[in-house]
Amino acid sequence: MILADDKALDTPMDYASVRTLGADLGSASVIVINDSVSLDWVINKTIHFFKHESCGKCTPCREGTYWMLHLIERIERGEATKENVELLHQVAKQMQNKCLCPLGEFSTMAVTTAIERFPADFTPSSAGGKHG
Repeated sequence: MILADDKALDTPMDYASVRTLGADLGSASVIVINDSVSLDWVINKTIHFFKHESCGKCTPCREGTYWMLHLIERIERGEATKENVELLHQVAKQMQNKCLCPLGEFSTMAVTTAIERFPADFTPSSAGGKHG
């Protein structure tokens, strides 16, 4: 997740330049959302994709996407607690650099960057509100 500020908007869309924003270009696709879309909804859809695409061969990806999905679904239902958000972030961080392929690594990026860069979207009063 990248906040669309002047620096981000002026950054060339290549792998090296996007890394200067603390992100990876991944498959070179970009999704632009505004503040009417709930980040917990976006994260839920993202984790669903990665869980479905996971081959299940490595434990961090298989188990990590499972637990991230259950946690984000809990948060999206409006059951967000500080502990749920912290656990979601911790599961994603613990998966990093432990997966056999990039898919597992990429599954964590939206989770960690959303929570770190947009913490207000994951407070108990705001999570589970707006939908895409």
